[in-house]
Order: sequence, then C-alpha cells, then structure tokens
Amino acid sequence: MKKTIKAYIVALVLGVLLLCAVTPFFGAGYVYVYFAGWELQTNIWVLCALILTISFCIQSIYMLIKAFFARQKLKAKQATSFSDLHPYEKLAILWLLDAQAEKEPMVRQVFAHSGMLNHIITANFLYKKEQFNEGHIALEQAPPDAYELKEVLYINALLDQDEQEQSFVHLEALSKHKPSAWLVDVKQGYEQSISKLWGKFAFKFPWSYLKTAHYGHLSAQDNTAWLTAILQRFESSDVAQKNELKARYISLETTYMQDTIRENKILWLKILARCDDTLQEQERLSSHLLHEQFDQEVCFMWFEQKMSMIQPDYFEIEQQVNMWQHRYTDAPIFDFMKWHIYQVTGRYLEAAQLLNNFPNHVLMNYLRIKSKIQDDILLTEQLNQVFETNTHFLKIQI
Repeated sequence: MKKTIKAYIVALVLGVLLLCAVTPFFGAGYVYVYFAGWELQTNIWVLCALILTISFCIQSIYMLIKAFFARQKLKAKQATSFSDLHPYEKLAILWLLDAQAEKEPMVRQVFAHSGMLNHIITANFLYKKEQFNEGHIALEQAPPDAYELKEVLYINALLDQDEQEQSFVHLEALSKHKPSAWLVDVKQGYEQSISKLWGKFAFKFPWSYLKTAHYGHLSAQDNTAWLTAILQRFESSDVAQKNELKARYISLETTYMQDTIRENKILWLKILARCDDTLQEQERLSSHLLHEQFDQEVCFMWFEQKMSMIQPDYFEIEQQVNMWQHRYTDAPIFDFMKWHIYQVTGRYLEAAQLLNNFPNHVLMNYLRIKSKIQDDILLTEQLNQVFETNTHFLKIQI
C-alpha cells in the first residue's frame, strides 16, 4: 500500500509540473462530458485530479479485497510442507520448538537479502560457535544504522572471551549512547539487553563492576549473582576494592536499598560485616530487615554487630533478645545469643543450662563444642572456620 501511495504522489507531482508548463501557452481548456443524463463542465486541471482520485480509490479497494482474501486463504490453508509456509510462520515454528539444529540455515535464508540484518545474523551464529574472529569480520560489514545491535552482539562476544577492559569500555559507551529513532518501539527490550550485559560483566568481573558510573540498573537476579560473586572472592580483595564497595553501598543506601529484594539486602549485610568501619550501616540495615520480618540469619548478624561495639550495652541487648523470644516462636538463635551474653556477664551456670536445649541444631552444637575448647584460641578459630564454611557467608567474630 505504501508503494502505491508513493507511485500516485510521483504521478501527481509529474502531472502538476506538466500542466504548469503547458497551461501558460494553451490555457486551462474546457471539458464537457455528457453521459446517461449526467453532464460535467470543467477544465483540464479538475479532470486530471478527478481521474487520479478515481483511479486511486479503485486500486485501493482492489488491494484491500485482495489482501482480505489472501488472509482468509492463509487461515484455511492446510500445512502440508514446511517450505510452503510463510517466512514469518517458519520463524515462529523455530521459536516455539526452540529448534537449534534447523534455526541457523532457516534464519540466514530468510534474512539473506536484508541489508540491515544479514551480516548481524551471520555474526551472531558465528559467535555461538565461538568463531569470534570470523564473527567480528561479519559484524564490521553491517550498516552504521544497526550500531546498537552490532554493539550488543560485540560486547557479548567480548565477555565470552573474558575481555574485561574492552567489554567495559564498550558497555560504558553504549550505556551513554542515545538509542536510534527506530528503537523507540522496542526501547524496553533494548534497555533490558544492556542490563543483561552489565549483569554478565558484573558476575565475571565483580570488582571491576564497581568502576562503572552506570550502576543501579542490574536486575534483581543479576544483582544477587554479583553480590554472591563479591562474597566468594572477598578474601582476595585489597583495601581499595573494599573501600569502593563500601562507598557503593553508601551511595545506594537511601534509594536503591529500599526497593531491592530481601535476599540482596541480606547479601549486602553480609558484605558490610566484612568491611571495616561499617557498624552504623550494619545496624541500620539489620534493624530495617528485622522490622520487615524476623530472620534468624539477620538476627545473628545484628547480634554480632552489637557485641562488636567498643562498649556493648549487654542489658539492652538481652532485653531485645527476650522481647523477640517472647514475640516469636522459640528458636535456637535466642539461646545462642543468650549464651554469649551470660558468658560475658559472668552468669556461667545459666549459660551451661542453655546448652541442653535443641540437641540436634547446628548453632547449639557449635556452642557445646566451643564451651569445651574456649580456652584454646587456636581450636576456637578452627571451629569458627568450619562453621563459616557451612553458613552461607556468615562471618563469626564472637
């Protein structure tokens, strides 16, 4: 339909130019038409416009009727051969079946004559085969107006090759780049693709992700993967990286932390427990989490933070523990905290009585072993190491 409209516009322009060139010499003329009792008296301008309009209307009606019957025929058509299907139907079937073996030749055949997508699709399949050099060559042949698609594929290939510096530079540039006008209708999908690339980068290079100025755009799942990767590699980090991590949390504390999922808040709390000079941040975050919902793991980290203060208020801590124990179902964590409070306040008999509770729970088993070896600093440290290995990144300091 667009081609037809363009053809009529061209014909209209040419007709107007021709009449403009002729009428100064011969005038507008006089046309008289008499048919079946109807008569029309006009000039050549009106006649040409009338003929063009009638012709356009007839052709438009014909094309609409033709398209309608073509759709009806397509709906009623029985699928007897895959090759007889419409290209869009072929692509839909490949997508629905996730037919990887047949996808490449079929997709490349469909888009072989696409000036915009041909080389990009070729590069994508080459990258999946880990033929990165060939993929880069194919991608360079794609047109400039496909810049965003080229960059998304190229960055993903760089990440697959563990090219940290190059992938970071290209990701930063793409994040700052204003999308082309043709991407407006798929803006959300385009932004999600960039977010996924940042998630992949953050998981592969967790400490390098701290250098980006575009943080805060990871999905909840990618953020979980990044924070977990940070915890897994925390012991190998240096002071500068830890300071960058602490600065990142402080910059997110008043905005991002309120909206993120609970799992990520707990991971951040475990990270703060490993950083120096973060007692205030730990207290705010742990209090926030416990206000939302009581959690044994969070309660443990809250207790460690309170006990790590220069002058702990044991009476206040014990009151809070008693309040929680009264409010919630009795749990081993409460006896665990009370045992430490009783130990530091000299109530050894009460502490010993607590060791009889929850005979099969790991926290109380830890205390029963610790009570026997607490005079041996080396054995206590070894016990803490064993316990930390099995408690999802909890850091034992008490």
